[in-house]
Amino acid sequence: MHAWLVAPVVRWHKRNELYREMVDLDDRTLADIGVSRDSIPYFVRTAPIDDDPDRVDASNDDGPNHRDDNSAPRLAA
Repeated sequence: MHAWLVAPVVRWHKRNELYREMVDLDDRTLADIGVSRDSIPYFVRTAPIDDDPDRVDASNDDGPNHRDDNSAPRLAA
């Protein structure tokens, strides 16, 4: 199969898995990592997933949990 065909599905799967894991966290743990329950979709959408070329660039965004120092955690496969 062609990488250009598979890559979007792999990225979707990783983001879906991240979303499910974050929703399962309790509020205290989310607060410890600086994420509110309401901002989970934003966090998942903007999280760097293996140098995802389709990732929303949040570098100039003032959205929830904006990080000026680009210190967002990198997620591995």
